Amino acid sequence: MSLLPSNASPLEQALSDNTQRFSDIPAYPNSVWNPDTCSDNCLPWLAWALSVDEWDEAWEEQTKRNVIKASIEVHRHKGTLGAVKKALAATGVDITVTEWFEYNGQPYTFKADVNLETRGLTEKEYENINRLIKQTKNVRSHFDLTIYLTNKAKVPRLATSCQQGQQTTVIPHLTKQIDSQFCSCLTSGYQTVAKHTVLPKITTHLESQLCRFAASGFQSINILTIRPKGA
Repeated sequence: MSLLPSNASPLEQALSDNTQRFSDIPAYPNSVWNPDTCSDNCLPWLAWALSVDEWDEAWEEQTKRNVIKASIEVHRHKGTLGAVKKALAATGVDITVTEWFEYNGQPYTFKADVNLETRGLTEKEYENINRLIKQTKNVRSHFDLTIYLTNKAKVPRLATSCQQGQQTTVIPHLTKQIDSQFCSCLTSGYQTVAKHTVLPKITTHLESQLCRFAASGFQSINILTIRPKGA
């Protein structure tokens, strides 16, 4: 229902018709400003409103929400070691930061070691981590970023055994001796090779322990002797 007067201009009437549709759009201010309840299509705008330094549309939805939730605390403590750790932790990165006086390094330097044990790292993700550290660290400090890719797997062991027996009775009894000997052997082998590609091409510590062996064997011997009864 329009509240415009009868002498309203065509433009005013058109604006009134269009704005009436706004009431059909669900808008909940409290939920929009909450990273946990905000709709996924509004997350980029909420990140912009809360001044999130680094944003990647390829992130999972929960990672985006975590980054937004951590933004305020990161800005409060920017330039500190805690801000660097909190910003990277929100993206799901396992990082260890060591300051220069802990390893007798050059003053105002630190090392950032990222351990990737459950997944790899793309070149874009590496660039995001590098930028995120630069945006949250203090200006005077320089850092070395090292990526550790650790892959550990247990060597599987598998063994099988098969034993078979057979008894044959021939009726009627034959007058001839029939000897039958049957032997079959079966074996197979399996080997895997894992190839790791680290991008970008930087000096990293790559430790890979992956070895798989699988083997199986089968042997069957069947000896059949048929004699007349009483022979």
